[in-house]
Amino acid sequence: MKSRKLTISTRIVHIKEVFNIPSNAALADFAQVTKVTVGNWINKNTMPSSEALTALRKEFGINPDWVRTGEEPMLLPPESPKELQHYIDQNLESLSEEERKIAATDLLRTIAKFL
Repeated sequence: MKSRKLTISTRIVHIKEVFNIPSNAALADFAQVTKVTVGNWINKNTMPSSEALTALRKEFGINPDWVRTGEEPMLLPPESPKELQHYIDQNLESLSEEERKIAATDLLRTIAKFL
């Protein structure tokens, strides 16, 4: 996805789509902000705070720089085995079969880094 030309608003909506986040309120819970704040990100194209971006990084592995600038990659690799397990538990269940195959390949590459 060439996200560099997308707005912050479009990238936030993309996050919701990729992770099957059903509402602004649900994304707000993950980002530790209010649903009004998420609405501002989407409707007013405002920049999420560093704290919110850190929360999204911890929850989903979202690259804060991707949200800010559109610079790839969208997702960062886990920083520890515990974080890797969290990603598996939280994120694979929302993927299609094809996306799971891709994720499994990426997962094996990531695991190999810890061996």
